[in-house]
Amino acid sequence: MFLDVGAHAGSWSIPASRVLTAGHVFAFEAFPYYAEVLKTTLALLGRRNITVVIGAASDAEGEVEILWKDSSGRRLTGMTHISNGNEAGEKVAVRALTVDGFCDQQAVGRVRLLKCDVEGAELMVLRGAAHTIDRWRPLTYCEIYEEYCARYGYSPRDIFEFFAARQYLPMQFERGAFHRIEPAAYSGSGDVLFLPRGMSLDT
Repeated sequence: MFLDVGAHAGSWSIPASRVLTAGHVFAFEAFPYYAEVLKTTLALLGRRNITVVIGAASDAEGEVEILWKDSSGRRLTGMTHISNGNEAGEKVAVRALTVDGFCDQQAVGRVRLLKCDVEGAELMVLRGAAHTIDRWRPLTYCEIYEEYCARYGYSPRDIFEFFAARQYLPMQFERGAFHRIEPAAYSGSGDVLFLPRGMSLDT
């Protein structure tokens, strides 16, 4: 199984669905408009092994507001995010859910890959997916931008510590391959692959 948290237009979900012919993709998208567009796209493409999950993955169930226009009225295309309560702009209330709760309710089987790109709310998603991560130890590909993390009152260090406590190694792609990085030397912007200790990327 592949959990694509922050699916947007399906740039990860659609290619993954072609590879996972015997598996399934769950595409989590918080902004209802994007989710409905993705559903339509999948129907046109005939992709039957992708389920679009409409809701904001977080660390608790309930309701949150998604900021989709800034204070000047500009659409935040590809950058919609959970409002931290202090941001001006146009918002829409959506359902909040946890990955753990969803996986339990849907009896989701072995999760092999988790991708998380939610404009700074990554730590909340991970906390709400802790049981799933501990149980299945999936490869986890995570966007980490210091500026976006600060929006919710934490730093990239907190994400690195979350995975270090679970015996995951942080890696980044450069010069045609993944290389291990030291959290203290992280640039503060980019994508990080967290690899379970003892797992090889060749497996």
